[in-house]
Amino acid sequence: MIKQTIKKIDLIFNNFLDSLQLIASLSLGFLLSLVVIQIFLRYFFNSPIYWFEELEAVLFVWINSIAIAIVYKKKGHPVIMFFLSKQSIKIKNLMGIFLNLLTGFCAIVMCRASINLFKLQNQLLATGGLPFNRAYYYALPTFVFSLLLLIISIYFILNLILSIKGER
Repeated sequence: MIKQTIKKIDLIFNNFLDSLQLIASLSLGFLLSLVVIQIFLRYFFNSPIYWFEELEAVLFVWINSIAIAIVYKKKGHPVIMFFLSKQSIKIKNLMGIFLNLLTGFCAIVMCRASINLFKLQNQLLATGGLPFNRAYYYALPTFVFSLLLLIISIYFILNLILSIKGER
């Protein structure tokens, strides 16, 4: 029963992250298109669209926030993976739990800080030509990124505990 539930959660979670990865990839293509258009307009027509620069900043922050969480979920940090590959199973499990607890703690701190930042930035008026203020493209992505990291950390810790117990 537990194994079936874990498999369902794995499937849902991986599909969600795959969807986020697709969104980030498409957003990156859109961002690059905006940059090319902005360069073309600025240097050939001497008439840039100023809100493009704000939109580029929004996309850049959101894409990076999503990408970092996805890389963490896919265990894409090469230095940590290289170090762990040389260790025994017991050390790998202990280090995995420690690193994920540390990441989860940092994610909680970042979540709280991003909420405070959102409250502060949300009091400001919208600038730069976009219809919303900077709270939505600095504080909100930080909150979403932190929340994703926290969920992934909990997910990894539970999987490690279950694998140590032999239930996975």
